[in-house]
Amino acid sequence: MGYLERGPAALSSEELRGVAVSTCGKVIKRGWDWLGVAPAEPGAVAGLIEVPALTECLTLNKAEFIKTGPRGAIYLAFRKVIQEAVAAQLADWGETPAPRPKRGAPRQLERDLQSVLDELAGDFPLLATLVERHGGGQRRLPLGAAAGTAPAAGVVALGATPGEAPTQPTAEPLPHGPAQPPAEHEREPHSRGTAVPGNPLGPKRPGHHGLRIQFESRPDDGQLGRLVESTVWVNTAHPAYGRATAARADAYHVALTVAMALAPLAVEPVDAHGFITAFLTSWGETGGRNGRPVAP
Repeated sequence: MGYLERGPAALSSEELRGVAVSTCGKVIKRGWDWLGVAPAEPGAVAGLIEVPALTECLTLNKAEFIKTGPRGAIYLAFRKVIQEAVAAQLADWGETPAPRPKRGAPRQLERDLQSVLDELAGDFPLLATLVERHGGGQRRLPLGAAAGTAPAAGVVALGATPGEAPTQPTAEPLPHGPAQPPAEHEREPHSRGTAVPGNPLGPKRPGHHGLRIQFESRPDDGQLGRLVESTVWVNTAHPAYGRATAARADAYHVALTVAMALAPLAVEPVDAHGFITAFLTSWGETGGRNGRPVAP
């Protein structure tokens, strides 16, 4: 359930601007940064979306969402359908979302990694949270006014499809447990699992990837990269990145970094090696001009 409203001028309070997501009445996030889309006039649009199912994705202190493992996959899946619903309403208003910043990765590498993600989404269902579905398979947010109520003036209720009653999306339940040992405050509550919006077991090539690749310098971080929301940040300060660039092997380094960053989301720790191997194998097979495999 949720709503989105647009005013004639910017809202006076920063705390009221942007889209908020709540669980059981408690607002966990608000603004535009967490959602990844924004209108032309961010200060004039506000909204609130209640998603009780995200309660299972909260950290122990109930102040943040878990972003790794099965619970993280649930959060990313709901974030994706919220993003699609909000973007559609902004387009109806003529509030075209601000363009994304220029990607650092070369276009060919972006296309190769897109092919890999699309290919593996069928074998690793949790990757479906990073896949954008279009046409008949597009996921939409099941939001709308409560039964027997109508939205207030100037407020738009977000629904599955204009003119249709919202319906709860169905999906296979996710496996239990985090993908890696979390910190004490991030331990997940024991639960029976929650269905993810959309169909994670859909066709092997369901659409276009929603993964972004950016570069950052983190000298004090020993990791090759990290996954933040739906963006993999490649650590350019890592010694391996410098050596790979000097050897003109930076494409392989980025592919390896993406595979390692996605592994905790895609599989349990014991299966991480197999996932990374499958990812790099698929990436290798996309090599060559126009993404065609290189002849032996």
